[in-house]
Amino acid sequence: MVTTDAGRPSVLLRRAAALREALATAPGLEGELTGAARELAGRLGAGGIVYVIGNGGATALAEHLTSELLGRLSADRERPPLAAASLCSDTAVLSAIAERSGFADCYAEQLRSAGRPQDALVIFTTSGRSPNLISAARVAGELGMYRLAFSGPARTQIDACEATVHALADDPGTVQECHLMLLHALVELVEDAMADQAAPSGEAA
Repeated sequence: MVTTDAGRPSVLLRRAAALREALATAPGLEGELTGAARELAGRLGAGGIVYVIGNGGATALAEHLTSELLGRLSADRERPPLAAASLCSDTAVLSAIAERSGFADCYAEQLRSAGRPQDALVIFTTSGRSPNLISAARVAGELGMYRLAFSGPARTQIDACEATVHALADDPGTVQECHLMLLHALVELVEDAMADQAAPSGEAA
């Protein structure tokens, strides 16, 4: 084990090693991620909206994915903005719902007001057990929305979504680091799928 001058294990090297180990399993996720990207692209192409949710650090991931869809991931991949909305960002809405109905309904209530069958819900979670995320997934399913979850290694209720991508790491921080890489890959795959849909029949994008 590499140590610092003080004899303590190197935090950076330990965390880098954990991330490398988790990312080594990422190629096995490509099929699930590609299928999810095609589904999202189809819904976006039909006028749907991708709603994104998460708690804590995963809130930042939800907002990050939203920004990449609304903006663009790479400067050399010019395309129109894609319809996406984070349900984590409006503190007035979140606090109003939490005061009236409880925090477990903070996302579900927003989906009840705006979700449509052509829309999609993307969930970021390290545990897969948060009541407000499970409640939102249930409501999205009732509305006929497509549901994609990025989760940690455990199989939980969140696996009731149409697609679940598991980051195989025990540490929540490493899970979130994997999710960041995976969300970038998802955006690129969505862009590819939308380009394929827009190409004339029989012509590759």
